[in-house]
Amino acid sequence: RDEYANVHLASWKEMLGANDADIMDKKEETNNSRLRAFAWSIILATYSEQFLASVGAARVHTWVDGVCKFNTQSGLKAILLQ
Repeated sequence: RDEYANVHLASWKEMLGANDADIMDKKEETNNSRLRAFAWSIILATYSEQFLASVGAARVHTWVDGVCKFNTQSGLKAILLQ
């Protein structure tokens, strides 16, 4: 990875609570909010501005919903910490 990629990776880890001692003690609402923020972040970081503009916010919102439906905060955090 280059340094720019490492910046993104560090921000994603932070969003998913990589520095939290125990995310199970957090409220479900907090975890869901972090997961949604993470989903938006990865989409914005991995698709071009032009592409996202062409598909529109409503469609991107469905992708965020999909990330949250088929993943968990702890599962994505485990992948990032590998």
